[in-house]
Amino acid sequence: MFGGGRATQKQVPRSRSRKSLEVRRAHKVGLVFQNDSDEAFASFSGTATLIDESARVTQLWKAAYDAYFPTDVERAAAAFIEVRVEGMRLWIRGVTPEPFGLQPTVLERTTKGQWYLKPIS
Repeated sequence: MFGGGRATQKQVPRSRSRKSLEVRRAHKVGLVFQNDSDEAFASFSGTATLIDESARVTQLWKAAYDAYFPTDVERAAAAFIEVRVEGMRLWIRGVTPEPFGLQPTVLERTTKGQWYLKPIS
């Protein structure tokens, strides 16, 4: 969820999946999103936290997740990965300098949580 000065993204893996184990061990992650029709691509880097406490998972749960975790047993094994985004690299027409695709627009978060546009070198 991006807004209100926060930049976080939540993913829903199984709590014992390889991805969950990697997050427990390393905490640093990268996410990539793309929208082919708009030729928009974004990569995010940040610090991940695994949320696997039952009460917190229940609080964050949405009915849409039931399609991926259809049984009570599968839902009990679900977890959330919350990523505090610390850096963004954007390839979005109108945002990214031309010629498009050669260099991204780079945003980074300061230690105080403020975002700044990193100059192109």
